[in-house]
Amino acid sequence: MPYATGYYNKSSDLGFWAIVERQKQEFIGWIFLRPEVDFKLLQQLNLAESGAVELGYRLCQQSWNKGYTTEVAQALISKSFTESEIDKIVAWALTENKASTRVMAKVGLKIYSKKRSLQQILSNLGITYNNQCLKAENKTMTDKASSLQNNYHLAQINIAKMKAPLNDPIMAEFANALNEVNLVAEKSPGFIWRLQTESGNATDLQAYSDPKILVNISLWQSVEQLKTYVYQSLHGNFFARRRKWFEKYRDEHFAMWWVQAGHLPTIEEGKAKLEYLELHGDTPECFTFAEPYAPSLAS
Repeated sequence: MPYATGYYNKSSDLGFWAIVERQKQEFIGWIFLRPEVDFKLLQQLNLAESGAVELGYRLCQQSWNKGYTTEVAQALISKSFTESEIDKIVAWALTENKASTRVMAKVGLKIYSKKRSLQQILSNLGITYNNQCLKAENKTMTDKASSLQNNYHLAQINIAKMKAPLNDPIMAEFANALNEVNLVAEKSPGFIWRLQTESGNATDLQAYSDPKILVNISLWQSVEQLKTYVYQSLHGNFFARRRKWFEKYRDEHFAMWWVQAGHLPTIEEGKAKLEYLELHGDTPECFTFAEPYAPSLAS
């Protein structure tokens, strides 16, 4: 316990938090933020950086694959970037731990380094697995494609399945905030265009046979400007609470790709990108925040 609570003595923004299942009020795991330099593996990998903190988490096995870790990690990252001095977060996972690396990708972390000499480093630590280190860059990170922004725009699609029709009372908070969230997007740095009808949004467009699946498509100047809007604006507040209104979507539901300036992506184009991402993962053709590509590689 002193080991865990000791981080609070260094900063009120660091420490260990219990994860409690809302309905049953049962303890199901924990999540922490601690000084990165406290973790000897990252030090030996020469990844320790001034001002960075490490994110870690663990859930009881019966709570795996239910979206809890993603929800809690994203909420903590969003809170840290918006309500504290923290501007850089790192995490690491075993390459074989697909579930954990998947969570890291979903909450916006990107692959930072895969060290070829890692096996020897881990051997010295008494660990026999390969590791993959991932890093969440701060909100001022320079976009890889900055030199080509005049010729390319970043298209994105995301879909979500509502728990009930949009006019159902359980969807009221989300529905009532749509116009405000869309206005925040339009006023955000880097925003170019969004798919909408005369209603002012795209909720009346049916992209799939299931009418409860909503689609959102927009254009931005850069990956980082979109990422800032997604996680650090009013949108981030609703994103962190999305399980209140939306079911967990098993397939790919978010994709980005570069398009020539002046091109407006269609729903069918976006759906094709999601299907491609499902089959091939992050590539220059389409990608996620986990491994973004510069427009020069996609041309």
